[in-house]
Amino acid sequence: VEEKYRMLCMKLIVARYAYYVLAIEIMTDAEYDALEDGLKKFEAAMPALVHPKSPTQVPGSDRSEDYPQSVRFYCENFLE
Repeated sequence: VEEKYRMLCMKLIVARYAYYVLAIEIMTDAEYDALEDGLKKFEAAMPALVHPKSPTQVPGSDRSEDYPQSVRFYCENFLE
């Protein structure tokens, strides 16, 4: 369950970084919204798992340094 939660968060964080920092759309708005809705439902059902840096808790940013190093590395090496 925790792994599914982390993967869902990571997909959204990667999509945000690509969109806000790199100006690349890696998924449609509808796909992003569906993932975000799924994350919100997941967190509502399992509040003990909610991480303070979850995409539902932190707004998107266009500053590279606001994202984890792992996300920056992945996006900058595999998305451009």
